[in-house]
Amino acid sequence: MIARFKKATISSRKSGPPSDKSEGKKAAIRERFRQLMTEIESGRFHFRNVVERSVDGIIVVGEDGAIRYINPAAERLFGKRREEIVGRSFGISVDADSPVEVDFTTTDETVGTGEMRVVSTEWEGEKAKLIAIRDITERKRAEDEIRELNERLEARVVKRTEQLEAVNRELEAFNYAVSHDLRAPLARIDGYASLLLEELGGTIDGEHAVYIDRIRAAVKNMVELTDGLLQLSRLTNRPLEIQEVDLSAEARQIAEALRARDRGRNVSVRIAPDLKVKGDRVLIRAALENLLSNAWKYTGMRELAEIEVGRMNGDTGAVFFVRDNGAGFDMKETDKLFRAFSRLHDQTAFPGIGVGLTTVQRILHRHGGRVWAEAEVGKGAVFFFSLP
Repeated sequence: MIARFKKATISSRKSGPPSDKSEGKKAAIRERFRQLMTEIESGRFHFRNVVERSVDGIIVVGEDGAIRYINPAAERLFGKRREEIVGRSFGISVDADSPVEVDFTTTDETVGTGEMRVVSTEWEGEKAKLIAIRDITERKRAEDEIRELNERLEARVVKRTEQLEAVNRELEAFNYAVSHDLRAPLARIDGYASLLLEELGGTIDGEHAVYIDRIRAAVKNMVELTDGLLQLSRLTNRPLEIQEVDLSAEARQIAEALRARDRGRNVSVRIAPDLKVKGDRVLIRAALENLLSNAWKYTGMRELAEIEVGRMNGDTGAVFFVRDNGAGFDMKETDKLFRAFSRLHDQTAFPGIGVGLTTVQRILHRHGGRVWAEAEVGKGAVFFFSLP
């Protein structure tokens, strides 16, 4: 009895109907398959839509090298209809890993240049190459025009540079001639004026003595001008010897020399420590000496003169400055500030020949730096300079 019961149970399991759970799984699989097919068809539709509307020429080439598909943009690029191209050999190697340039002829017989890119893909179940060709004819034409313009510009720059070098050589020769050849006649004029005063002695009247003094003063001014020209020429044309320059140490030495020459002045000089730059030490010192000498001179009317040398942070790096509480100047006249022999103050109150700031500017320009100033009349000035 027990054996028959077990057999009957087994038999009933084999012959029974499929469960509802199994049918549900199959239905879910069929639905998912249908959704996937719908998504694939949708993806194909969108892909075709994008390719058909692309401004770049799109070509699909099979493994045998024959063209399987081209889009309207490719038809326009090559001047042929799709029916004339599909099935024919592409005729160009499509194994390039990087963009290559190809030539094409459009429907109006215009020759152009395209940039071709190749990627591996599948097309209708077979391996293929998808080729994108972008029309770069206008870009190539623009590049050629720019290259031609650059070549012309470089030729003009070379020519202008040669002309500028020739002018600089002439100016240097002129400065040398002015500075040296004029010294002898100026010295003779001053000597003769001095002899006149000695020989005439007490017989010369006061008015004529004044005339002779004015002659000698004019000669002295001419000598200073020629010395200034010579200094400007020498400082701005000598070869640069770049090294680290301790501005703080240089400023202290310059201040001590100024104080030794003018011991009666009450001048407070503050110099920030550890001011260092890269440049030609001789030229940098000359620029700093001109700035400090100017500050010393234009604070001459102050009972307590204040001069400061320091550093601040600018947009492109460190900016150094020389500040004073002297006469200052009108900012409307800054265009004259660095012009050779141009002065903003009365010669009798503040004597000078007007080449100091020009020298500063040329020295800094030679180093690739710049100099500028801020001031207010009667309230002092500050000269800023930067070096790369």
